Amino acid sequence: MASARLRIIMEDSAAMPMNDGAEWDLAMAEARAEAHRQLKDVLAWRFPEPRWQRVAEIVQSIDDAVRDGDLTMLESATAALELQSSYRITRIGSDKVEAPAQVRERVNRLQHTLTESAARPGADDRGDDGHDGHDRADDRR
Repeated sequence: MASARLRIIMEDSAAMPMNDGAEWDLAMAEARAEAHRQLKDVLAWRFPEPRWQRVAEIVQSIDDAVRDGDLTMLESATAALELQSSYRITRIGSDKVEAPAQVRERVNRLQHTLTESAARPGADDRGDDGHDGHDRADDRR
């Protein structure tokens, strides 16, 4: 079930036509928002220690995708992170612990990056101030 859902997400994102920059920007903004929503939950999770290694790998993949602007990887990694949260079976006697410091630090930094980019959409493509010289009020006329 989990791999089928991930495959569908990957197929949907691969099939999405990206005819212009505006469509890609919208898709990337949506993917970043979903990643942010999933990352907010990570710090509340409690898992057996070995399980955190997989979560750390996924969070690293999200970080890499955000840094590289890789929409497909971002969507796939976010879906994989979401699937980790639904994992409920643990071995009897296994102790659940909060996220290790390294995971917490990476999640916090990534959340900050995603929040900052949402507050200044397209800032990476523009000057340092995030302003492209286009007044949004002109779009409403």
